[in-house]
Amino acid sequence: MSIKTIGFLGAMLSLSLTACTTLNQLPHSTQQVSSKIEKAPINQPIIAYFTASSADPDNEHSTEYSLTAVAKGYYRILLGRDDEGRFLVQDYYANSKKPQSLPFSIKDPEGLSSFKSIYVDGPVTILSENGETIFKATVQDYKPIGISQSFYKNGQLAQENDYESFGEVHQKLWYENGKPAADAVLNMEYQIIKAQFWNLQGELVTDDDEIQAIADAIEQKTAL
Repeated sequence: MSIKTIGFLGAMLSLSLTACTTLNQLPHSTQQVSSKIEKAPINQPIIAYFTASSADPDNEHSTEYSLTAVAKGYYRILLGRDDEGRFLVQDYYANSKKPQSLPFSIKDPEGLSSFKSIYVDGPVTILSENGETIFKATVQDYKPIGISQSFYKNGQLAQENDYESFGEVHQKLWYENGKPAADAVLNMEYQIIKAQFWNLQGELVTDDDEIQAIADAIEQKTAL
């Protein structure tokens, strides 16, 4: 599954951080399934294959879906349906057959053949091929709600978006060592209302080029 998160400088920097979609606790109907994640059992039907570029959050093409297995791509298995009629699915890395996500729900049948996160209904957690959580979020009615988080490979929190109920997004960024990098408030058009940025020495940064360099470095280290 691909997740496109809000760039912390909105249109000014056009930054989009990627990390496995990540979220709050799974609903009760999925908790037992997700408590023990193993390689895809052969008795679970594969319902879709996806190309390697499907995880790119900037991929807007419909070629992500494939009828057959794709090297270095992904595949999706159907685990069942819940009482609300939602499809419970899980994505896997094609080469290693290791989970690319924890089980998550899809309500719209069209979403079964799409790698886009907007089709998720509820919480979703994305995993690296080594099993580390790299992103988690919650999606409802085709948009993110609550808190989404992305992580560095060392487990340190890299980005947190709080989709506040009054129409603003509170976004924070951290360096790989845990020091704060940015604290910003955006409107729903992702325009900055107010923001502060710091370098690795903890000094306030106001130069646009230096701010862009901070954003680029964090994006590179958290990309899939």
